[in-house]
Amino acid sequence: MALGAPRGQIVARFLKQGLFVSALGCIAGLALAAAFNQVLAGMLYGVSPSDGITLSAVILMVLLVTGTAYLLPSVRASRVDPMQVLRESRKWRRKRDSVVRKPLSPHQLLVLRFARFAEIAQSRNQV
Repeated sequence: MALGAPRGQIVARFLKQGLFVSALGCIAGLALAAAFNQVLAGMLYGVSPSDGITLSAVILMVLLVTGTAYLLPSVRASRVDPMQVLRESRKWRRKRDSVVRKPLSPHQLLVLRFARFAEIAQSRNQV
């Protein structure tokens, strides 16, 4: 699955993971804002702590920034050839005795992570 996965599937998987964490953070933020409504009232000027438009705008902004932050690296990771990354990682594993080692780029790490998730999923489906 990982070696033959379409680019859109790779991007969608990483976006889904990132936005899920952000959504949980937004829900926690709303709960905290509701819990500390009276404390926040003294700190805000011209806006009530339970203003729906402001809270919605902040949540939308957080989700947009998070989506962009996950979208850019995941698109670049989807363009990397997985076989090339696997070959390079094997090459670096063989050179464990060398002192200086070039680390994998974040994009290569994302591809390796996706490949590992796919291997686990395939092994579960075959059992």
